[in-house]
Amino acid sequence: MNIGVEKPLVESVSWPKLKRTYQQTVKPFVARWWLWASLLLAPAYLTYFYSEASLTERLKMMSQHIEEWNVRIAKDPQKKSSAYRAGAAIGHTIRLAMGAPTAIFCVCLLMVVFFELYYRHVFRPLFESDRLGQGVFVFASLLLWLILVVIIAAVTGKAGDSLNLPWGFANSVMLLTVGYSFVSSINHNRKRQAQLLQQKTQAELDSLKAQVNPHFLFNSLNNIYGTALGEDSPRTAESIRQLADIVRYVMEESRKDTTDVGRELCFIDDYVELHRMRIPRQDSISIIIETHWDE
Repeated sequence: MNIGVEKPLVESVSWPKLKRTYQQTVKPFVARWWLWASLLLAPAYLTYFYSEASLTERLKMMSQHIEEWNVRIAKDPQKKSSAYRAGAAIGHTIRLAMGAPTAIFCVCLLMVVFFELYYRHVFRPLFESDRLGQGVFVFASLLLWLILVVIIAAVTGKAGDSLNLPWGFANSVMLLTVGYSFVSSINHNRKRQAQLLQQKTQAELDSLKAQVNPHFLFNSLNNIYGTALGEDSPRTAESIRQLADIVRYVMEESRKDTTDVGRELCFIDDYVELHRMRIPRQDSISIIIETHWDE
């Protein structure tokens, strides 16, 4: 009785295959399109989530909470310390974020997109160029900072002014943007230096291989040449010598701008003699070469 095990119709996907697919397909696709996808999806969701009325209402509620919180702090002398205020502000922010995690994620995603676009199209072309570019970079950053203040003030209205949101948010965004640009620039320079070092090492290795391989070839041909002479095969030995001279001439003289005429003529003679062996020796075939050179 034969007992067989049926193979599943769908083969199990191995981890190396998934990793290779991610490295070759998914990662390049995400690296190329994540900025544009974020610029399309995040504002669309925020437009759906934060209408003009709901944003104003949320800011008013936040303002009321902060006023009540300041009143409670004023009544309790132990809660007037800066550490308590900082901790309470962080806790209040976390509570608001837990109430709308998707919206907070979209806002953070848009900020990261803004950081990356600022680094690619403002910081690198201007700050990393020259002193004039650095001056233009400072002016552009100040102008962008003022534009952010105006936009945030227009969007948030009086509720945002009561929370001092335009100036605080614009200052935080610009500080984070410049810091992100400097960190990205340092990381980019490190990667570029590592790549240049790797290219230098690879070039040195290729040069070493180019030096080793011809020596190995010439030594092998010389050994075969000596073996042919030992076996009393002068014609084979002469062919090997001619082949070695041809290979040495091509490898060494091809790197020079000029070459000696005598070596060029010797190369031609060896090349012709090497090909003469391919032609059968018959009376009807004759090859005549005449070279005249006064040296």
